[in-house]
Amino acid sequence: MVIDADGVFLLSEQPDIIKGYKQAVLTPNAVEFNRLYTSVIGTDADNSNFQESTKRLSAALGNVTIVRKGPSDIISGGNNVIECSSRGSPRRCGGQGDLLAGSLGVFLYWGMMAMQKNIKEPTLLSYGPTVCAAYAACLLTRECNALAFTKCGRSMTTSDMIERIYAGMEGLYGDREKSTT
Repeated sequence: MVIDADGVFLLSEQPDIIKGYKQAVLTPNAVEFNRLYTSVIGTDADNSNFQESTKRLSAALGNVTIVRKGPSDIISGGNNVIECSSRGSPRRCGGQGDLLAGSLGVFLYWGMMAMQKNIKEPTLLSYGPTVCAAYAACLLTRECNALAFTKCGRSMTTSDMIERIYAGMEGLYGDREKSTT
């Protein structure tokens, strides 16, 4: 389950709804993160250490995966923290979080299916499907952002990013089916 925007706002009002549900991924921006953090932890987030505050919030929610969106996306499942700081562009556009949330849902499904099929992929086993899916979605969103900005510059919109999902997927992940046959 991927929860973004108004869903994150609701959780800042009623965090017990999600506590301990380890198949969930929350994708707050900076303002949403601070509101949720204050609600759950009882103090303001330490904005001098994004990794530690993200890990602390995730752990307090029972290791629900958190993607703190920002100049670098900070991802934690409570036990570990990874950062996605790959290239993007200086332009953030409205709807970009929707691209992240949608692709995250797909990657999360794939990760859950890999776990059900008992696929022994070391990174998946180390970080789990929610953290791996979050990282893959952040990476894809940043790649689509960079590709769209290269073509459209500051007039780029999320629609331009969506048009580059295929190129972004191919550039990042290639066609693994063809490479194994």
